[in-house]
Amino acid sequence: MRCSVIIPAAGLGTRFGGAVPKQFLPLRGRPLIAHAVERFLAEDVVDQVIICGSGEHLSTLERFSAGRAWDRVAIIEGGETRRDSVAAGVRAAGQTSVELVAVHDAVRPFFGSSTFRAVLEAAAASGAALPALRLTETIHRVEEGFVAETPDRNHYYSAQTPQCFRIELLREVLDRAIEEGYPATDEAGVAARYGHRVKIVTGDLTNIKITHLEDLQAAELNFDRWAMQI
Repeated sequence: MRCSVIIPAAGLGTRFGGAVPKQFLPLRGRPLIAHAVERFLAEDVVDQVIICGSGEHLSTLERFSAGRAWDRVAIIEGGETRRDSVAAGVRAAGQTSVELVAVHDAVRPFFGSSTFRAVLEAAAASGAALPALRLTETIHRVEEGFVAETPDRNHYYSAQTPQCFRIELLREVLDRAIEEGYPATDEAGVAARYGHRVKIVTGDLTNIKITHLEDLQAAELNFDRWAMQI
């Protein structure tokens, strides 16, 4: 049950603000993306980690990797969108003999090893799987600033990564999304869109996505505790 891991890292992180893309910002003295990469390199089921960066930041990624034990890391140029970057990663992974591929956000440094393996096992069995958490707060659908509907939150989950797939399945759905112009910002969602059953595995409360400055501050403050839980 070996796999390749794709980390799309070509985004500019516009919601975070600042001139430096958030995946390169430091967390405990190392770039955010380095924490994610090195978590995967600690897993013996991972054959290769493929980082899909923007053309203008490939040299930055190469510089980060220099001097580290990243012999199983490949740095390639991604695309203009997440969909296109992941598709490039799938093409690169397809040059190996792996049957499973995982896609992970560059700015999620605290995913759990046991969760990753559970998602891999579920993908090997069903074709596609992701970690997710049940929503704990009431959600509203809003129109023009007013509540239009309050759906039953028991039917809704918050998606996390790493999301795992049989490589042929992910290649197929991404090709269809590209052909149809569908943005495919979540790989599990695009697999479901094109008729595949996607298994839910319970995710990790600490597997936060660093989206805003406050998230990075929380990660710094809680790093020792959260890192111990994974």
